[in-house]
Amino acid sequence: MDSLDEIIHRFMDMGFNKYEASILVYLIYLGEASALELSRVSGVPAPKTYVTLSKLQGLGFIKARPGRPSIYISLKPSELIERIIGRYRRQYEETLSRIKKIGDELLRKTSHIYLRGKEKSRRSPLIRIISVGDASEEETKTLYREARKEIMILTQAFEYYPRVRNELIEALRRGVEVKVLFKKPDTLTKKQKEIQKNILNMLRNDSNNKIQIKFTEEVPLRGCIIDPLENGEALFLVEEKNIPFEYREAALTTNRGLIKSLSLMFNMIWEKATTNQ
Repeated sequence: MDSLDEIIHRFMDMGFNKYEASILVYLIYLGEASALELSRVSGVPAPKTYVTLSKLQGLGFIKARPGRPSIYISLKPSELIERIIGRYRRQYEETLSRIKKIGDELLRKTSHIYLRGKEKSRRSPLIRIISVGDASEEETKTLYREARKEIMILTQAFEYYPRVRNELIEALRRGVEVKVLFKKPDTLTKKQKEIQKNILNMLRNDSNNKIQIKFTEEVPLRGCIIDPLENGEALFLVEEKNIPFEYREAALTTNRGLIKSLSLMFNMIWEKATTNQ
């Protein structure tokens, strides 16, 4: 059988200090006791005992029966341990949520300044490779926010639209012209076709039909181009059917020659594309 001192040290391993662990263990041992009784048997000084009992009660780890003196009551060990674990779980979830929120904010801010300090001292790279998924979607949001005159979008079904919706609609409100070039429904799978149909309804409702939409047989690249006649940017990826989505990569560029070429390609396809699905 474990000694009380060994159990006290195990509670300390769970994050309690010596006083808290001692009070908890001796209260479990006795079942119920007054503060003075607990101070006497545990060796915790009386003033610290009152403070510790108040804290443990506030956390829901012990109970108290009012009276003169108050009698403190131990929870069943199974209930106590479950409450301790539950408290750590809540703290973890709250911390994770806070860190994720800060991380999302930092991703937006650092993506905006990434490599900008080197622009005057060295030539910018032709492209910057980023992973497809959260990173590419955050970059897409940044491009939509930075657009001042024009956004060109090449897509199959635009399935990620709900996740960039706010930024695209806000660009429309700023007077940015938005063109979306979809792949024709009859070239898509049944699932993609249904996704595209739903996205088209959302786009038309969200924009009051202000977004220009056309359809084409082939979409050689997927992504977007913003403000090609000014200091534009572009994000694009090539369709790679045999490569799992999580391993695909996208390219981000601010190179004017490449952006001009991409916009020329878009405009050529746009001219031949149809408004009929």
